[in-house]
Amino acid sequence: MTWSGAENGALRVRLAEAPPAIRRLMLVDDIMARLRDALALEDDAAIGPDDRFKDLGIDSRRALEMKEDLEEALGHPLQTTLMFDYPTPDRLAGFIIDAVGLAEAAPEAAPDAAPDTASDAASDADAAGDDPGAALRRMLEKYDL
Repeated sequence: MTWSGAENGALRVRLAEAPPAIRRLMLVDDIMARLRDALALEDDAAIGPDDRFKDLGIDSRRALEMKEDLEEALGHPLQTTLMFDYPTPDRLAGFIIDAVGLAEAAPEAAPDAAPDTASDAASDADAAGDDPGAALRRMLEKYDL
C-alpha cells in the first residue's frame, strides 16, 4: 500500500528543507495522515500524536505496510518492529528524525538573544491544546513553505 507523496526520498527532502524547529511536527502530521489512509478514515478524523497505533487498530500487517511506505518516502531503511518499538505518531516521528540524520541540536541562546519564534509557536500550540496539524500549518504559513 502506498500513500501520497511516497516518491523515493521525497518526505526526507521536504523535512530537510524545513526549519529544524518544525520538522518533528511535520512528520507527526504526515504519520497521522498515513494512519488515516491506512484505516480508511476521513481527513478530519481525530488521531492524536499520542494515540497508540494498537489502540487505533494497526495490526502487524498494516504496521509492516506503513513501515515500508515510510522507508520509500524517506529513502532510508527502517527496522521491521518500528511501529511496535515507537507506538505513537509522536514517538515514531522522534525516532525517525534521529534515524535519518535530521535532528539538530538547538543552538545555545545567549541570555539577551531574541526568542526562537518557531519554538515559541510550537509551545503556544501545545499550551493552547491545538492539534499538531493546526500548529504545523501556522508555522508553514509563517515560513511560506
